[in-house]
Amino acid sequence: MHSAYDDLPADLRARLDTLEAVHEFEKVWSQMRARGSRRPEYTEAQRREKPPVVHPVVIRHPWTGRKARFVNRGLT
Repeated sequence: MHSAYDDLPADLRARLDTLEAVHEFEKVWSQMRARGSRRPEYTEAQRREKPPVVHPVVIRHPWTGRKARFVNRGLT
C-alpha cells in the first residue's frame, strides 16, 4: 500500500492525508451474501461484537515513517 500511495498525484495525496474512512465488517458479509454465499443474515450480536471503526485513509509506518493507503474494497 506504500506504492499505492506514492504513485498518486501530490494533490490527491495531500487530500487523502486529511480524510478518514469507516471500516465495516458487515460490508464484507453482505458482499459475500450478494455473491451467493449461504451465510445467514448478519445479526445484531455480530454488529455489537464487530462495530464499524473509523480509521485514517492514510497511515504512517511506525518504523520507516513511510505513508500508505489504509483502505480496501472489502471493508471500507
